[in-house]
Amino acid sequence: MKFLQVLQIYHFIFSSHHLTQTFVLMSIALADGSTRVVNGRGVCVAILELPGCNSHLTAVAWDSSGTRIATSVATGHVILWKLEGDGRSRYYPSCTAILQGGHAPGRPLYGIRYCGSVDQVLYLN
Repeated sequence: MKFLQVLQIYHFIFSSHHLTQTFVLMSIALADGSTRVVNGRGVCVAILELPGCNSHLTAVAWDSSGTRIATSVATGHVILWKLEGDGRSRYYPSCTAILQGGHAPGRPLYGIRYCGSVDQVLYLN
């Protein structure tokens, strides 16, 4: 699915983040609770979604290796993902953890970011 088709179907994009090294992949957090991973040609190469997650995503972030993605949900949860693929057209996401986070239970997190060099720390806002 092309990037513009994603925009036409899901009108509300809450966050997007790209890999800064080469801009090979971009992740887009959508109102339907899913994250689309789009390549540089605008083709959706992976969909990250949890069954039963009906709340919108508020932020998305990549780590510097390009293999981990963190998404924050409006319910205050943080979902950690691992993304494996062939580096071209096939990517396989897997959920590695669901964290109850935030400053107060049930309140949304509006910012999320991996920081540091080797063992990156995940910061929440």
